[in-house]
Amino acid sequence: MATAATGRNTHRAHAPGATRRRPTGLWRRRAPPGVAGLAFAPLFLASVLLLRHPPSGASTAAEIRDFYLEENAGRIALVGVYLAPFAGIAFLWLIAVVRNLIGDREDRFFATVFLGSDLLFLAMLFISAGASGALMAAVKVAGRAGADPG
Repeated sequence: MATAATGRNTHRAHAPGATRRRPTGLWRRRAPPGVAGLAFAPLFLASVLLLRHPPSGASTAAEIRDFYLEENAGRIALVGVYLAPFAGIAFLWLIAVVRNLIGDREDRFFATVFLGSDLLFLAMLFISAGASGALMAAVKVAGRAGADPG
């Protein structure tokens, strides 16, 4: 379609096999997925390892109180709680890099499942870190683990 005034072609249909014009400059550079994964993996691993040694569910209130009120044990678990948001941000970066790398080749159903599972993983990560942090805060503030059910 050419316009009468300019004579230029205003219809720019892309052929099915045609490639799109690549962005230039800063937008052309992509962070490799390996770098994003290397940022996420140690943060997530450290967070999980630091949070995995709390008292079990069968522990008495005194054991829970003693664990969190000890000098180092409570602080180590607190570092694990503080690392969880940074691991979540690094995970979002990893997912953004992977989705950017896949680009237009990504199937719509796959994209929906991929994004949904990523958000579910992040929600579980933040909820578990928040639950651990809430337990630590309750013990620190109250100075006890709560009423002994027995």
